[in-house]
Amino acid sequence: MTPKWFPDFDANLPSMAGKRVAITGTTSGTGFIAAAACARKGAEVILLNRQSQRATDSEAKLRALVPEGVFVPMTCDCQDFSSVRSIKGLFDTQFGAGAGLDVLACNAGIMAHPDKITKDGFEIQMQTNHLSHFLLVKELLPALQASNKEKGEARIVIMSSSARKGIALEAKYFQKSSEGSLGGDATPACFDRYHQSKLANAVFTFALEAKLNAAGLGSIKAVCCTPGLAATSLVDNLQGAGSSFGCCVDCVFGCISSAGMQSPEDGTMPLLHGIAKDVQSGDIWLPSGGPDGETYGLPRVSRRPNPKEKLCMDPAAMEMLWSESEKAILETFTISA
Repeated sequence: MTPKWFPDFDANLPSMAGKRVAITGTTSGTGFIAAAACARKGAEVILLNRQSQRATDSEAKLRALVPEGVFVPMTCDCQDFSSVRSIKGLFDTQFGAGAGLDVLACNAGIMAHPDKITKDGFEIQMQTNHLSHFLLVKELLPALQASNKEKGEARIVIMSSSARKGIALEAKYFQKSSEGSLGGDATPACFDRYHQSKLANAVFTFALEAKLNAAGLGSIKAVCCTPGLAATSLVDNLQGAGSSFGCCVDCVFGCISSAGMQSPEDGTMPLLHGIAKDVQSGDIWLPSGGPDGETYGLPRVSRRPNPKEKLCMDPAAMEMLWSESEKAILETFTISA
């Protein structure tokens, strides 16, 4: 699919020379495109993916696409807390203790997966999309603080989705479960679990913003973004999933496709805006067009006050998310200057 807006958007991104950017999930889609764009603009890009031939192949493609780029692969499996915990050590070994990180982009995500659990015992979408990123932010916050101290700013950019809209967060989705205990594989349960994980991404953004501000670290910006409807591997996974779920996912895919599918490059623009362009902490960067106002198009921002985002900004939801996420990773995550 040919990008409509991305070429001009990419050409107008500011220089990122001297910046270090870490991105989860760079093997395809928005993560791959963002990694290439940041490298083209001069950033050193850390590729955080689970170890696989796909990760190896995508790294080679990035190096061929951006020969002058600086890419640093690090193994980070968002379905394995022990792998995520290893990142701080890998980072310090690679760059030196006390080294800075300018941007952490929590982009990796999965959708339309059966009611399975990870080796850690959590629902696979919630651990991949939120819980592991909660832990990753904790592990890399000292590096973000180092860049913030040196340069006056750092960023945490979290990928959510229009799927954040719906019912409020429920604690049970953050807790250990057994296979099939969170609704099974039928529609709408598979999408309910995805919705909970994507709402968690947005709530986490606002909880981070509040805690960073309270600690006097407001110049570390917490930013949320959504890709709209883009032809990435997430959608590839959705299409054709009906046979494995025993539900009408193919029909759902046909309905959302008619709303206006955009290219993966165009879907990456909100993420790249959060990474590289002017933002405020607490921003949600979204596509600007389509029936819901965030399906496709150039990025626009949603800022307070916005009653449409009340679920994302609910203080009780932020408190519950933080508490349940700490219980899940078996660690306290306290932010202090």
